[in-house]
Amino acid sequence: MKPLMKSCEVTLTNSFAGIRRGRKPGSVATDVTIANLAIADKYHFPVLQEMCMEELVANDNPFSGKVIADNVDLSEHVKRQVLERKLEKVNMALARERRINTEREQPRDSKGGKIWKK
Repeated sequence: MKPLMKSCEVTLTNSFAGIRRGRKPGSVATDVTIANLAIADKYHFPVLQEMCMEELVANDNPFSGKVIADNVDLSEHVKRQVLERKLEKVNMALARERRINTEREQPRDSKGGKIWKK
């Protein structure tokens, strides 16, 4: 049974990698990615699971989070991992925007250096 599981894992991982090849991250359809993630979660295929999670986090579809949360095939642990990664990505983007806005709003002294407000 173990060799069959290993060959299935290799086949599914290579198949999903082939779908992703030549595309930017997040461009694979959400339903295809979730189907592969459900298989990886059910049969414990860590490489495929990580690839699917990366793809879902990079996906800019605003409804992908709801689709993940409502999916009955995924375990709660995997749902939580994906949603936490998506939240972390949003928080990093928000922090970057805040930093850029803060730098833009800082007044400059006569030599061109920034004067930091306290």
